[in-house]
Amino acid sequence: MRKWDARAVIFKWMDGVLYLLVVTSRSTDKRFIHRPPQVKFPGGTNTDHTEDGGPPHTSCREGSEETGFLMKKPKFLCKLPPTAKQLERWYYLCAVEDCEGALHEEEITDGPDVLWAHWERADRLKYVLFWTHRPVIREIVRHFGLVG
Repeated sequence: MRKWDARAVIFKWMDGVLYLLVVTSRSTDKRFIHRPPQVKFPGGTNTDHTEDGGPPHTSCREGSEETGFLMKKPKFLCKLPPTAKQLERWYYLCAVEDCEGALHEEEITDGPDVLWAHWERADRLKYVLFWTHRPVIREIVRHFGLVG
């Protein structure tokens, strides 16, 4: 089975400022409890979900599980080189208006991690986003014609 990592990049504009939906995760595993929380775009892999028909489906499924929003009109944003796990990394963009559902108000448990979904200003993400997700900022800036 082909495996991939697919992420949801859900956005909204407020008062002329671009906000992106991210999840902050922290491990509950005692071996990793000392690690700082990680800010990432919601998503994951199809490893345990053979029903996923492709990266867009994984992005929608994982994004919904982690944030409460189901993307109805995801658009391909970019594909990044494989990680150390050798998984292709796909990112899909969607306006919050093109989603169903509501933002999770509480933290959720996802395997050994606790996740909290929240909006973050796009111009601040380069300082807090987990390093493997930072290249996506360039694609977002390019997509919206912003000055990075």
